[in-house]
Amino acid sequence: MPATEPVQAKPGLHRPNGQSVADKMLFMVAAMVAEMERDLISERTLDGLAAARAHGRTGGRHQGDGPSPSSTSVPTALRW
Repeated sequence: MPATEPVQAKPGLHRPNGQSVADKMLFMVAAMVAEMERDLISERTLDGLAAARAHGRTGGRHQGDGPSPSSTSVPTALRW
């Protein structure tokens, strides 16, 4: 069997840590898309809360509806 020579990477295309420039660019684009989606979700949530307030609806627990969760006898680890 003839001896094979090791494959040489083209200079400038690969980084020493094994991450190529294309890989780095792909992760940057994915991070940008995730950040934009997070901003859109936040904006939609705030718009929905404002619309609910405009219709007279408020969210959350009403004051005085029974004991507070911290005063119950159920241990913290067993609460849902």
